[in-house]
Amino acid sequence: MKKFYIIFFAGFVILSALLYFSIWWFIGGVAIIAIATIYHFYNARLKANDASIEELELQVGELQTQLDNSLRKEEKSTKEAIHIRNAKQELLTVISHEIRTPMNGVLGMTLLLGDTSLTAEQKEYLDTIQKSGQYLLSTVNNILVNDMLNYSKLDKRNKKLELIDFNLLDTIEEVLDLFGDKAGKIGLDLLYRIDENVPCQLTGDNKRLRIILMNLMENAVKFTQRGEVEVNISLLTHLDNHAVISFEVSDSGIGMTPVQLNQLFYSMPGKEFTDNDKFGEGLIICRKQVELMGGKIEATSKLGEGSVFIFNIPFLQNSATNHSTLTQDSLSIFSNKNVLIVDDNLKSRISLTKQLMAWKMKVVAVESGMEATELLSASHFDLILTDMNLPQFSGVQFAKTIKAKYPQLPIFLLNHTGHDLPRSDQDLFTQILSKPVRQQILMNSILAIFNKPTVEKANEAEIFATKFPLQILIAEDNLINQKIATKILTKLGYDPKIANNGREAVVMLEQGQFNIVLMDVQMPVMDGLEATKTIRSSIKQQPIIMAMTANVLQGDRDACMQAGMDDYISKPINLDELIGRLEKWALFIKERQKS
Repeated sequence: MKKFYIIFFAGFVILSALLYFSIWWFIGGVAIIAIATIYHFYNARLKANDASIEELELQVGELQTQLDNSLRKEEKSTKEAIHIRNAKQELLTVISHEIRTPMNGVLGMTLLLGDTSLTAEQKEYLDTIQKSGQYLLSTVNNILVNDMLNYSKLDKRNKKLELIDFNLLDTIEEVLDLFGDKAGKIGLDLLYRIDENVPCQLTGDNKRLRIILMNLMENAVKFTQRGEVEVNISLLTHLDNHAVISFEVSDSGIGMTPVQLNQLFYSMPGKEFTDNDKFGEGLIICRKQVELMGGKIEATSKLGEGSVFIFNIPFLQNSATNHSTLTQDSLSIFSNKNVLIVDDNLKSRISLTKQLMAWKMKVVAVESGMEATELLSASHFDLILTDMNLPQFSGVQFAKTIKAKYPQLPIFLLNHTGHDLPRSDQDLFTQILSKPVRQQILMNSILAIFNKPTVEKANEAEIFATKFPLQILIAEDNLINQKIATKILTKLGYDPKIANNGREAVVMLEQGQFNIVLMDVQMPVMDGLEATKTIRSSIKQQPIIMAMTANVLQGDRDACMQAGMDDYISKPINLDELIGRLEKWALFIKERQKS
């Protein structure tokens, strides 16, 4: 302000002089006064702006502090959610293990008991025990399905991909198995087809693939009351060891309107999903998981005519051999065998026909028992595969008609899980296979009837062990499970040895010659995962290690594979599945020894 008065006084003096001396001096004075005035206002404005900037900086600092606090709260909430998820996962793992371990003992003993001489009354009691046990396991599986779907919602922020070696066929069949009970209750067929050129040994995030398939299957089964849900897998591109696999999940359910279809994979801002939402959060999770894996997903649908979801994902093809149990000997056994398929579901007939024809069998497929009966009177068949639910009369009635005329003709019944038959009706069938039928179980069942040795049945097991020789080590701490596994393998002709924990298993592998280990996961001293890692890093002659565990949650199989195991079988042990795995690895070991 002082500067302003000085300038003003100077201007006044100059102005007075100008008035006295000349007009030009007057003009100059006016200019100086104008400049001083402008400078004053400019300086005042700068000071005001500086004050505003300081105030804004204070506000920005406060906002940054609030943001930091919000981020810390969110990070804390995320950690708490992860902790809760992990705690729940651990709890369910314990519950699953504690239920399945004794159930393995119960059902394992009923399996052994069924091979003994029993009265009709005893067989009825045994059948009741088996049904009750299977129902309990079915309930446990339903709990695990819900847990896995909830896990996918909790884990949706995790963007870290895992690279896991896995078998695509096993993954598809495991997912479909989880929905077998639910589909069976409403008479829904679950089908799958994998094109022959699709590589089954892949490397990628198998956990996320299962999450995607399970969410799609959950919606498909939920909104389909009749018909079928089908999973088709094909190869889009294949270059070097990179393969882009296409997955198609289709159903014959309620379908969607164009408006629903457009909003399918995207949520409205702030929308909260409830159990009553028609499609809910599951499909949004699918889109995010597919995109995270480098793929894309789309859907087509018509109201009342079902829906089709198609997604493709790139994978690395695993350098490991696509282990196939169908050898040239097996193909020669299947070759030219005449099979009659009786099923009123067209897609099911097509799927079974393609599978059997791929095994070099001659197939005729019809949709009713009446057509099948007419064909049998004019043609020869070596095997019949019949669905339970047929038009005109059931699979049981059809079997009674056939057995009356052709008592030696083997008949396989394809039946929904949970639809049990009386003992008298069960005796009509050579095999009763649960739908969806696993390829390996179907293959082994057919081999069993076409490859029967011409000796007494008591010697059949020993012939299996002779044909598929293995030196087996069982790593298991539970005495009942040790007894069951030993009895089953002994009946197959093997002489297994027992290790009571992982440490004993490592020592015995260092001292003896075992080419396959059935490894429990939860054991004292050293668990199965740690034992496997030790074996992989220290044993010269590497065995095949198969997890044999009651832990069946989503991450359990992946944990076994990442530890270095080759295969996985859940408890309670399914005899057909175990036989298939032993045959598979025996053939693999034989080929490895040749090379």
